[in-house]
Amino acid sequence: NFLSNSLKFTSQGSITISVQPGSIHKNDIVFKVTDTGVGIKEEHLAKLFTEFGKIEEAKHRSLNPQGIGLGLLISSDFLSCLLYTSPSPRDRQKSRMPSS
Repeated sequence: NFLSNSLKFTSQGSITISVQPGSIHKNDIVFKVTDTGVGIKEEHLAKLFTEFGKIEEAKHRSLNPQGIGLGLLISSDFLSCLLYTSPSPRDRQKSRMPSS
C-alpha cells in the first residue's frame, strides 16, 4: 500500500525503496518507501491510519478519486497480525499436545 500510494501521488520526482536490518531485534527487517510526491500537511497526519481517513483536498482527490481511506488502516492491521508475538515458552508448554 505504501508503494502504491507513492506511485499514485508522485507524478514527478522520485520514489525510493530501501530495506535494512532492524535495530531492535536480531531478525527484524525495516522496509522504507520515500517519495517526492504531493505530500501531506501535518494536520492531516492523524487521519492516515484511521477508518475512512481520506484527505479531502483537491490535489489528493484528483490523484486518488477511487480511494475511500481504508488502505493504510488495512495495511497497518495486517502488519500487526504478522508481528503478533507467539506465546511465552511456558504457555506453549501448556498447550503442547502429548506425543504418542
